[in-house]
Amino acid sequence: FFTFQGLSLAIDHYRDPTLEPPDFLSALIFVTFFPTVLSGPIQRADKFIPQLSSQKYDPENFNLAVVLILAGLFKKITLSSYVSEHIVRQVFQVPESFSALAVWGGIYGYSAQIYLDFSGYSDLALGIGLLLGYNVGVNFNSPYLATNIREFWHRWHISLSTWLRDYLYI
Repeated sequence: FFTFQGLSLAIDHYRDPTLEPPDFLSALIFVTFFPTVLSGPIQRADKFIPQLSSQKYDPENFNLAVVLILAGLFKKITLSSYVSEHIVRQVFQVPESFSALAVWGGIYGYSAQIYLDFSGYSDLALGIGLLLGYNVGVNFNSPYLATNIREFWHRWHISLSTWLRDYLYI
């Protein structure tokens, strides 16, 4: 994510040399903003850097931020870890000693584990960002409710999809 954000900053300035580059500290904060550094969302310089100069804590966002942080921690620490330890790991270590139904349970459990882990991290990043007065953007939109693969991809890691589209494809 360091790389993606750093590349986007460089590519944006390469594509439009009239853009004023951010000062060193703003660029450093942009690339290393801790709530998004591990799993995103991948920030865009033109959306995030202006927030640095106008960043204001909004007390109305406090409750939402706390709910998002607690929900994210619950999904990651409680649910995802439980599914990993008590279902997925057990089945995947010695699948031959489980019935076909149990192996399918392990496969679906792994799918739930990944979902809960990423959803939890996305909630944490959004909540911590709000608590600090920044909008980092929604990065996860119930992908398992998608009706096709394309919609799933657009809902799973929203910032990665748009980054790949804007900086690799275009």
